[in-house]
Amino acid sequence: METKSITKIETPNLKEIAGPSTLIHMEIHKKSVIEVNKEAIELTRKEILEKYNNIPEKNSIIFPIPKGPQFQRVVRCFVIIEKNKEKYYLEGSTNHANLIKHFISQNNVLQEDVGNNNLWKIKKGIIDPFGENFKNYPQVRKELECLKEQNKWEIILNWVLTFKHSTPEND
Repeated sequence: METKSITKIETPNLKEIAGPSTLIHMEIHKKSVIEVNKEAIELTRKEILEKYNNIPEKNSIIFPIPKGPQFQRVVRCFVIIEKNKEKYYLEGSTNHANLIKHFISQNNVLQEDVGNNNLWKIKKGIIDPFGENFKNYPQVRKELECLKEQNKWEIILNWVLTFKHSTPEND
């Protein structure tokens, strides 16, 4: 996929349908023994970083992908945090809260500042660990197919937002 097309694609957002008691929420929070496709995750990460204006490498915190089959969360999470036009990218086989807690502790940020909607823009999302457009996640895939049809998208991405607090520009 060309970079130019990535920047023009509206990122799918499951915010309204991925609440704590939904099948999607249970599906993406499941833990299992899996071996992810590291190359697919790296390509997907590159797409995300390009989509959100090439977040500097120094502002990326990427927890390593476990070697071989490991008991882990079945989808990788990512978080994009923006404060005063500086952007950060966090990613790991953990939950969004742990990624944000790590960011807070590494950057001496006050927790109440992160919750201040006037200071921070936060996007949370998930990455298909196999690079197969969520083929192995029937609930997510079903919703993405509906969104694709409704919005007349040509493709389904290997990543999707699950929460967004930000202005709509560049989403």
